[in-house]
Amino acid sequence: MTRPDRADGVLRLTRAGGPRAPRAGGWKLLYLIGGAARSGKSTLARRLLQAHRMPYFCVDHLTSGLEAGAPALGVRHELPDQRRGELVWPVLCGVLRNVVEVEPEYVVEGNVLLPARIAEFAAAHRGRVRACFLGYARGGWRE
Repeated sequence: MTRPDRADGVLRLTRAGGPRAPRAGGWKLLYLIGGAARSGKSTLARRLLQAHRMPYFCVDHLTSGLEAGAPALGVRHELPDQRRGELVWPVLCGVLRNVVEVEPEYVVEGNVLLPARIAEFAAAHRGRVRACFLGYARGGWRE
């Protein structure tokens, strides 16, 4: 039995409701894609780039940069995603705030995007943030 590409299915759902070009007057949307490792976050972000020319940023680059360049923050790749997410959040929140205020449309993806933090951020930027979290119905990516 073949199963459809998970990112492909999410992309079809995304297309049904938009992404749309920025409206006159500066409508800005930030799309956040979080979720489990190897669940298709980067694939979905690349497909949005290809289909809609929406630039994206992988938060893994930020966490690697903080680990190498700011060791006092304690961000280490071997930490659990939840812990890394909490350590990275103060910096990431500032980056996201800048993106939502400056960029017309942008995608940010990563497994350290924490649902509770993203919900707070989205509430503070009402109508300008869309988020989804990818995962697995059971098992893991090897199943």
